[in-house]
Amino acid sequence: MKRILCVALAAVMLIGMFTLNVSAAAVAESVELEAGEAMTFSFVGADIVSSVSSAPKVAKVKGNTVTALTKGEASVTANLSNGKTLVYNITVTTNPKLIGVKKKVQKYYTFTVAVKGAATKVKYSSSKPKVASVSEDGEITSLKEGKTKITAKVNGITLSFNLEVYVKEIVSNYKATFKKGSTYSLYYSEVGKNPKIVSSKPKIVKVTKSGKLKALKRGKATVTFSKKNVKAIVKVTVV
Repeated sequence: MKRILCVALAAVMLIGMFTLNVSAAAVAESVELEAGEAMTFSFVGADIVSSVSSAPKVAKVKGNTVTALTKGEASVTANLSNGKTLVYNITVTTNPKLIGVKKKVQKYYTFTVAVKGAATKVKYSSSKPKVASVSEDGEITSLKEGKTKITAKVNGITLSFNLEVYVKEIVSNYKATFKKGSTYSLYYSEVGKNPKIVSSKPKIVKVTKSGKLKALKRGKATVTFSKKNVKAIVKVTVV
């Protein structure tokens, strides 16, 4: 946070929010703020009658408090009871930023995001809440496989990121020996009923329409039983 004083008799600066105490003889002042920072100002020998910002989406003013919202420039004009008009040239050097972001997580994973530089209450939402939900405090819980967009509305702008939820693949490995010309029926409890069955070499081990395996000729083949995120991989030797 950097502040450049053009004309002033006294000034006090605090971290995060700082207060300016200047005489009514001051004419103009230039101030740099980061998003989310606030500045309060007061005057010796005069009261503030009104104040207005030329770019309220960049820096808003209420009474004697200026709050930085988004990157840009704004002029804040303060009218005093002694008839003078003072101008603060405000430069906001940063935009609000989402922190704690993750782009890809497993199902049933929970993490929390926040907005650095938030000057207003953050409103979070998920484009597909059945894939991942988000609370008003930014806590995100992944619920099922898929993709969604997490959005945060703050300081009059929208921040967002894409989130992918995946299911970790479970793989079991087996070996089997078949006799040429024979037909086999294999079942793996972790995969369950009616799996998808694929043979790497159907001329050696063929998958029939009924889901059985027929050994056609001598050799080796890999047969994969899969269902959702579970696989049973069988290395078959035909003798």
